[in-house]
Amino acid sequence: VPAARPPASTTHPMVDDWLRNRNAQRVVAMTKIDLAPKTALSMWRSYLEDTLDTPVAFVNGKEGGKGMIDLKRCVLKAGVAINERRQKRGMMPRSVRVAVIGYPNVGKSAVLNRLAGEKKVKSENRAGVTRHLQWVRAEGFDLLDSPGIIPARLITQDVAVR
Repeated sequence: VPAARPPASTTHPMVDDWLRNRNAQRVVAMTKIDLAPKTALSMWRSYLEDTLDTPVAFVNGKEGGKGMIDLKRCVLKAGVAINERRQKRGMMPRSVRVAVIGYPNVGKSAVLNRLAGEKKVKSENRAGVTRHLQWVRAEGFDLLDSPGIIPARLITQDVAVR
């Protein structure tokens, strides 16, 4: 979950490495879209979807939940492949498991509450409110809320400047 204004500098550089060894797919939910210019949002959408083949949804977790339908659609589409694989192995399908990760204060808990359809986790407009991992069950989703994750070191100075 990167913020829409500075998405390159609020994306953890190790996420792709974490997902590579797991049977997981990445879905990007850009938050705080009201703070970014529309031209920047369209450029980020084309870069993520066309260049990186990563589904993206632009959401506003606080004000009306704008974009939540797109986000649910992206997450459920990613979960279809996992449940098809489970069925081939003779296993029952299960709810889609979603880990909501990102930098502090980008709106992870607000997005989780919107996905759940009700306030399930504490969410405030300040960093440090979520202090531990917390699973939340919602219709069709098992959601994992996490505290903000800041890399121990930045890979390149270009990201540090942004």
